[in-house]
Amino acid sequence: MLARSNLYPSYGHSSLYMGTAGLINFGHIRNIRPSYAVLFDVNPHQIIYWNVVLSGVRQNQTYEGFRSFLNYSEVISKNMIAQKLGGQEFSARHSMTNVFHDGDPQSLSRQTFFYSARSFSSYMDEINFDEKDYALLRGMVMEDRIGALTLDVFDVEGWQQFSGFLKEMRADYSDFPKAVDTIYVSSVFRFVKADTDWTGRKINTLNNNGIFSILDAQKSVVIDSATVYSVSEFQTRTKDNAWPSLRQARKKESAPASGVDRSAPHFI
Repeated sequence: MLARSNLYPSYGHSSLYMGTAGLINFGHIRNIRPSYAVLFDVNPHQIIYWNVVLSGVRQNQTYEGFRSFLNYSEVISKNMIAQKLGGQEFSARHSMTNVFHDGDPQSLSRQTFFYSARSFSSYMDEINFDEKDYALLRGMVMEDRIGALTLDVFDVEGWQQFSGFLKEMRADYSDFPKAVDTIYVSSVFRFVKADTDWTGRKINTLNNNGIFSILDAQKSVVIDSATVYSVSEFQTRTKDNAWPSLRQARKKESAPASGVDRSAPHFI
């Protein structure tokens, strides 16, 4: 069981949480108690998915009602995803991931919901998520303090754009966080260091290290893994160890704009 006291940071100021992947983020939000949360993923399916999930939170005042909503929303959501993509190609900006939906635009969405359902029945129960926790979560959703976006963690320009968004929010709201306090990167280590990407397609085989990690400025919390990285260590390791090999594979691509390094993640 995840215990807030020894696993999660506690902030005495307005804080910002970012998390990739699925409903496990609700568990982290429950434990961390951030002021704001941004849910992100390299997979564009997740935006549609989160729109459905967050609408379910708005519509249901109770945790049990929300669980029932999810159980009956899968077909509707998959149809939304299929209609949105329509079988066309899309790719994560500046990333090595190109996804083709030739004959079956629903195939990846089925995978998305399969894994989300698994995490909901296990992770959510494991952290003792209850009606009080749901009330906290719903309050954040109703006050528009939780949002979702598509983001490649290795897209420096994407992080720069997000940094600009934070500055704009700070100008409008004096208590808005200046930076990301905590980030959940899920299996991004496996994504860049194993032999397949999240579509199952082969990529360069690299050193396979820690997975399922929560990072903050002082320390990191690793779930289901023995490897611990801080945010700075993550940035250094992926830049110096993983991405030189991937840069070799990108030599034929057009060069980035002058002064822009797209080879390593940029944390705010």
